[in-house]
Amino acid sequence: MAGMQPMALPMSDDQLSPIIKKKKAELASERKVKVNGSILNQTPGELHLRWQYEVHGHGEFPKIIAPGDDARFVHLENEPHSGGSVALVGYSGINQVGLENHNCKWILAWEVNDSTPDDPYPLNKVGVVCGPLYQHGDDQVNWDSIRGNIRDDSPYQSTYIDEATGTMACATLDKESYPADLRATFGLAPLN
Repeated sequence: MAGMQPMALPMSDDQLSPIIKKKKAELASERKVKVNGSILNQTPGELHLRWQYEVHGHGEFPKIIAPGDDARFVHLENEPHSGGSVALVGYSGINQVGLENHNCKWILAWEVNDSTPDDPYPLNKVGVVCGPLYQHGDDQVNWDSIRGNIRDDSPYQSTYIDEATGTMACATLDKESYPADLRATFGLAPLN
């Protein structure tokens, strides 16, 4: 019969496996690192975005987080294999009801690289710090110091308590999922 095309035979699992592996590798190599984050405000007042430092990647962070709110953000690698998602955000707020001026700071920093599950030394880390906010002048955040701390000794979770201000910050990073899941809580330390 004229015009009939030969029918293709289905491929076996053994034949499909290399094709599927190759396609998965291609897709993974094109995938950008993505971090889905949230910051829960457990302070007595609003938190205001004060610092935003992005080494790799870009995102929009909540400008103001009301008490009790769980504000969400997304941080995305610029291009595949361009350094992952590496950033720091810092907020100022109060540690007591009735204060007019912000007197405390809470900082969240993370580094989620574009390593593969086979990488024996992934650099996926999270770190938090909190403490007094200096009202007059020198209240800079030392990114190099914070990044050094999270690279050297921070696991996928971090907790910090500042006894002088009674503030606390904690965060967890789940890199086993894609996108990475980053959760932070900024608040007051429990009383002893």
